[in-house]
Amino acid sequence: MAWSAIGKVRQRLDANVFKTLRLGRRYWDVELSNISDDKNYKGRIFVYDQNLLDNIHKGIGLVLLGDYRTGKTSIGSWLLKRVYEEGGTSLFVRYDEITSSVLEKTGFSDRETLYQRMVGVDLLMIDDVGTGNMNDLVKGMFEMVCRKRYDNSKSTILTTNYPEKAFSQIVGAGLYKMLRSTCDFIICDGEWK
Repeated sequence: MAWSAIGKVRQRLDANVFKTLRLGRRYWDVELSNISDDKNYKGRIFVYDQNLLDNIHKGIGLVLLGDYRTGKTSIGSWLLKRVYEEGGTSLFVRYDEITSSVLEKTGFSDRETLYQRMVGVDLLMIDDVGTGNMNDLVKGMFEMVCRKRYDNSKSTILTTNYPEKAFSQIVGAGLYKMLRSTCDFIICDGEWK
């Protein structure tokens, strides 16, 4: 798959762009400055952000683990916006949307389905991995998206409310090992401000 114009073109963010990225209104104004200085993960997030273009070109992603309201989705949303601003493509989806979007061939635009968009964007964020229905079909569709992106060196951000051991059991040993090889695992703790 061809790379987008990431790093070559600056794009402006507006309400229409946020809708195209599928970002909820709550995340339009998030900034990395919302991470308190006392958060032990702040430095790792800033390093990933500083090396964003290199990380995207290498297919390096993030797995953000932590309890509710620790800023995982806000961090991912910030990075989606940054990729777009740098001329790249990005998309936000919830874990519980993947199966229906694949089976129903949900449209993203006149030219592509949501599934095609998920596997093709420079940076995909899958929010709340492990929530909702956890049957084999759901896990299989999730794994299919992740492996397709892995095969094409595409960066993915995953958020989950589960600790790493439980997350590894949810995604399965093989996918966990693959994610460990391509993603930086970061534990987000404490309340987001």
